[in-house]
Amino acid sequence: MNKNKYIITKTPNSFLFDLKEIWKSKFIIYEFAKKELKTSYAQTIIGPVYFILLPLIQAIILNFFMNNITNKSTIDGYPGFIFCLLGTTIWNLISTMITKNSGCLLLNRKLITKTYINKLIFYISGIVISFVHFLTNFLILVGILIYYKYFVNEALYIEFSYKLLFLPLILIYLTILCFSVGAIISCISIRYRDIVYGIPFLISMFFFISPVLFSAKSGKLFSFIFSINPVSSVMEYFRWIFLVDYVPLNNIFLFNLIITIGLFFLSINIFKKTENKITDLL
Repeated sequence: MNKNKYIITKTPNSFLFDLKEIWKSKFIIYEFAKKELKTSYAQTIIGPVYFILLPLIQAIILNFFMNNITNKSTIDGYPGFIFCLLGTTIWNLISTMITKNSGCLLLNRKLITKTYINKLIFYISGIVISFVHFLTNFLILVGILIYYKYFVNEALYIEFSYKLLFLPLILIYLTILCFSVGAIISCISIRYRDIVYGIPFLISMFFFISPVLFSAKSGKLFSFIFSINPVSSVMEYFRWIFLVDYVPLNNIFLFNLIITIGLFFLSINIFKKTENKITDLL
């Protein structure tokens, strides 16, 4: 197959046109994602088994931490381990997606400087890779929830109901948010390379101001922080899907949604202004 036909020629400066190009470039996205996934485990002993092993280890450590180190056997009336596991599962997707998107332009600078290719392809490829990892984490999460629901005395807390139908909407919202944050950081980082080294710190800081390991209803100060943190609604509604009678903080959703929409349009504006200068800046 002649892969050259998938290289995109320069086109009008339109985001809608970019989306049409992305659809035509499915093969490139697939190849990029496959190559990176293979590269990630190319020189490891057990290879793709890490996909399963790492989230399992994380779940075991989290269970030990909640049951033996902290005194929080319950959070908001729900088992602490289950409550936190739901948070860390969705957080892993958030951190992976932002990390992949934040560094995608610098990571692919050799390809970008040698040929014209729609830069959005690198973001979409990072999103695809992130969801491959998330799928593994999610299946492990569901397995653990099934075990606790039917074999441990947690049946009163866990449910699999019609609320699962809302999961795609939550993931779409989250994808838009993470793409926006990642695109803004990546466009700024090609001018100021120091930002790349600060990404792990920023994500760690973001972790502690997000309701990952504790409730979003933890006092007035935290309520204000969560109201301006668009990740909060994702955490709340993801827990709402699986926890019986869980009441999410609906009052922060509208504000979170406005911030996410604002970040999206800001990221598109920054990306379109930077796109034609990327080759020179790299």
